[in-house]
Amino acid sequence: VLDSLTGLYNRMAYQEFAEPLYEKCRLQKKPVTVMFIDADHLKYINDTCGHSGGDIALQSIAYVLREYEKKYEGVAGRYGGDEFVLLLTGLDDESELRGILDEIVLRFQSEVGSGGQSIPIKCSIGVAVYHSGAGLEEMIADADEALYYVKHNGKGYYHIHQN
Repeated sequence: VLDSLTGLYNRMAYQEFAEPLYEKCRLQKKPVTVMFIDADHLKYINDTCGHSGGDIALQSIAYVLREYEKKYEGVAGRYGGDEFVLLLTGLDDESELRGILDEIVLRFQSEVGSGGQSIPIKCSIGVAVYHSGAGLEEMIADADEALYYVKHNGKGYYHIHQN
């Protein structure tokens, strides 16, 4: 159920835990946000710092996501490789969402020291905000589409999917 490297839910477990929370929020008309997060330049980190450096980068990303998962009654998971998903509930409005995203982006633009090396951490984030009738899979696809936009327009930032 848990990804052995990051301690986050693996992809299947994420869906299993996120789906009921998503449906509950949808029925109660509570805001739901899904983020699709991709570690930028993981291959470069693996090539220059070794796979242990890449592992440290992924663990650092997971650590940050767990904080937001707890703070906003959400669910975080490792979707695969260097991709993560984060479902957050109870955000009041787009202003609060953008504040959180700015905070996360800053936290991901950092370096982690390990074994005398400095490992750069940087992520791109695609975001989907619940819209009427959307299921969790559609939200993940929308967030992934927004991530694609970020990856092709400079990386290291976020984009909110426009419905």
